[in-house]
Amino acid sequence: MELSSGYTRRMVRRFWPGVLWYDYEYGGEAYIGRQARNYTASLAYLADRDPYDHDLGFLVYCSFGNGMRIAPCASYRDVIVGTANQLAKLFNPRIGTILSWPREVEKQGWPHNTIMDNMINLRCFSGLPVTVADKTCTTSLCVMPRRP
Repeated sequence: MELSSGYTRRMVRRFWPGVLWYDYEYGGEAYIGRQARNYTASLAYLADRDPYDHDLGFLVYCSFGNGMRIAPCASYRDVIVGTANQLAKLFNPRIGTILSWPREVEKQGWPHNTIMDNMINLRCFSGLPVTVADKTCTTSLCVMPRRP
């Protein structure tokens, strides 16, 4: 895949806010903090969009999760909760995992697909109240270890 491909540009653009948050955390430069907030805000739409794939959780948690950790803001938590609700739509209680690529199920004839990357999504669910998202999904995820 070329670096100039549309997919690569979208992924880089979506991870950029998280990189800025790490830079701001390390250097404390106000300009970088403003850029982190602006680029993070540009991804808020992901919390209301039907989930295209499992990447949703770590795209949002990299930006809004780091923002919440470094410069707490109620709207960041709202986006994280909204994203958890979207990801819950991909949860299959029969299998107990989040569907990785819903767009591929019919095309590939797969009954379900989950890849290791989904483990990153667990961070998006951790610490959320059980009433958030689909109760079957969040109740199942409650068994995962949580930070004290």
